[in-house]
Amino acid sequence: MRHIEALELTKGHRTSEAVMRSTTHCVLREGVPLAAGAALWLCVLPLVLDRAGGFAPLIPVAVAAWIAAARGDFLRARLAGGRAPTAHERLLLAPAVSIMCRAQHGPPLVTLLVRRGDRSLIATGAGHRTVMVPLGLIDALARRAVTPHQAAATLIHSAASVRTGRTRLHPLLALLRAPWLLLASATAAAVRGLAPSPLIVHAWRLRAVPGGIAIANFALSHHLPMAVMTALVVGLSYGWTWVSATPPRPQPTPGDDALTALGLTRPYEQLMAAQRMLTPAGAPHGPRPSVTA
Repeated sequence: MRHIEALELTKGHRTSEAVMRSTTHCVLREGVPLAAGAALWLCVLPLVLDRAGGFAPLIPVAVAAWIAAARGDFLRARLAGGRAPTAHERLLLAPAVSIMCRAQHGPPLVTLLVRRGDRSLIATGAGHRTVMVPLGLIDALARRAVTPHQAAATLIHSAASVRTGRTRLHPLLALLRAPWLLLASATAAAVRGLAPSPLIVHAWRLRAVPGGIAIANFALSHHLPMAVMTALVVGLSYGWTWVSATPPRPQPTPGDDALTALGLTRPYEQLMAAQRMLTPAGAPHGPRPSVTA
């Protein structure tokens, strides 16, 4: 009996530890780009607005409100390479769209736009009511490499997430993350251009040493805000390194629930398996499978 109780306690501890680790991973992955991007915007915007005039502060507020509103869908979709499907593409999508409509997840409840240049097989949501259909999925339908049920599964998965509001603030969050993504991309390009050196690797791993010295100097000089900011930056740099090296754990979504209710979980998993076959090793992956049933 005691052995069973010990096993149950160990199992419960491991489960809570896994939940805590998953939560920390999610907070760091989402929070670091948002916090860093917002900080960079706060550094840049005052300089720009100071030169623009007295009514200038209303400009970013109006832009943010417009992007967060439903009217921002059109701009967001166009910036992401979206366009209206052609007559031939509508014909290829018709069987999948028919399945969507029977499941009450199709047009006119959502708008389907084709994303040019996207060779993926997985649809994504945008804004309030837009589902972005990758051109790769349409090409796969034309070659009959993908069945209408598999195409409908990914379209319904995205449509369910869009209709529940999960993508409503994505354009606004993308705007906040933009400075961080630009800086991160430039830094990654610069690092790739350097010759691999053990000295650089060890210097990066030991960044806490100069960071600790800087924190101590700021604290001794009574610059407590700078000390706190430096400690936060150093700590987040280690957290972001861990997040970047650790794949996120799949989390259930409204799209998963919709597919389970409609019996389309299996076609979606088959499509995700085909997507993984198309993704080269080491390349950025598309949406991760999160179907739990």
